[in-house]
Amino acid sequence: MAPPTLLELAQQGDPQAIAALLNRQLQPQGITAKVAVRQGCLQVLLESAQQAPDRQACVNFVRTELTSLDPESIDRAKVYGRKMGDKEPTWSQEFGLEFGAFSMLIVSQAPEKRSPPPPETLETLPPNKPDVKQLRSVQIAAGAIAAVLLLAALVFAVQKFTSSAVENSNAGKSAPAAPAAPNP
Repeated sequence: MAPPTLLELAQQGDPQAIAALLNRQLQPQGITAKVAVRQGCLQVLLESAQQAPDRQACVNFVRTELTSLDPESIDRAKVYGRKMGDKEPTWSQEFGLEFGAFSMLIVSQAPEKRSPPPPETLETLPPNKPDVKQLRSVQIAAGAIAAVLLLAALVFAVQKFTSSAVENSNAGKSAPAAPAAPNP
């Protein structure tokens, strides 16, 4: 049996394999990725020598790559960006990787002075602490979307049933007979 490939390891959620795949494409642009997994959250630190990497481009790239990889046991990712040598991140952004309604949800976070900076090494990544208010907002939004979809499906089903019933009742009736011509 052949050893697993880098891609297979990344799909299994191996952070070093994911980092290697990201670095293949980022390093030619002068960006280095460090990756760790904490409680189902993939934490990606992106560093560049000149300035912090572009937030939107990097988040879109990482999200696209992770969505295509679909790594096991990873349901969200947090991406940090900073200039090499800086202790604090210039920006950070977290997003869900679950299939379905939350896969494109992006929760933006500005750097906070109170939060710990992203680590210098993989071993010191801060543990994830979910924001209860944020999770509650997501649950409420998901519930509202589910209710609207259920209501739309119900309306469609009623309309379909009603039109079928009308067609069936009309099908049993024959066209009225033409009045007979009077006899001379």
